[in-house]
Amino acid sequence: RNSQGYALWLMDANRNTVSNNRMVNHRLYGIVVTASARSSSNLIVGNIINSNGIAGLSRSGDSVDWNRIVANMIDGKNRQTNGITIWDGDRNVVTNNRVVRNIRTGVRLGLTAATNRVVGNRVYSNGTAGIVLTNGAVSRNRIIRNLVYRNGASGISVFSGSNNRVLNNVLYRHTSWGVRIGSGTVR
Repeated sequence: RNSQGYALWLMDANRNTVSNNRMVNHRLYGIVVTASARSSSNLIVGNIINSNGIAGLSRSGDSVDWNRIVANMIDGKNRQTNGITIWDGDRNVVTNNRVVRNIRTGVRLGLTAATNRVVGNRVYSNGTAGIVLTNGAVSRNRIIRNLVYRNGASGISVFSGSNNRVLNNVLYRHTSWGVRIGSGTVR
């Protein structure tokens, strides 16, 4: 543990692989990928990320691009606010992860996150929503072939942004909506 409250912090890091680690009970985050210059082409695969404060895995910064989050188990155990968050990053891929029991959302894309793909994940039992696009000019993201079930209010929510696509997902047993579209546009 470090004084920042992260298990692992990748800052301006490129072409790294983070695999088969267990990141549990950190004050803020399990893994954080940020950039003042650029953090790209990193692979985060096969990790167990549980019970961290704000998020299991967070990516933020205009130059956090081309990263892959693959086959991780992210279990908030009702202590972690969000499972995976992507703020501002472009062309990241989130695939084949299991994201469960986070206080708010399983997967959250926000601010200027664009052209990201959320594909083939199992997202369930999160407090408010399974997958959310929110907080800004979120655009051209693809939410495809995810199994999203038993989340609080909704399975997939699009609150802002434009030209996002929600395709071929399986959604069931949410308290309110399978797919909720707010002010964002979906094609």
